[in-house]
Amino acid sequence: MLGISSLARVASLPGVPTLAEAGFREFEERSWVGFFAPAKTPADIVERLNREIDQVVAAPDIRERFASLGMDPQPGTAAQFADYVRAEVAKWAAVVKSTGIAQVQ
Repeated sequence: MLGISSLARVASLPGVPTLAEAGFREFEERSWVGFFAPAKTPADIVERLNREIDQVVAAPDIRERFASLGMDPQPGTAAQFADYVRAEVAKWAAVVKSTGIAQVQ
């Protein structure tokens, strides 16, 4: 394997460098999964769901299962996740615009 496309090495492949380590300093692409609630869900409900999900992914057996799949859960606040999603949308919108990628029908 030449490299991992995330900015940090993957625990299940500790000997595989990141592409940033290989000289592609600003390259990062990774798959991610997140939980979304319907618009206008009350903040207290979102916070409770977030706490419960964070608790689940922090459990040792769950972390071990994720690691076996090459996944590294990143618990955090709903606001942090919203910021991440906004940044991802902006990043990929810029890629689409700069490359002229068009929707194929």
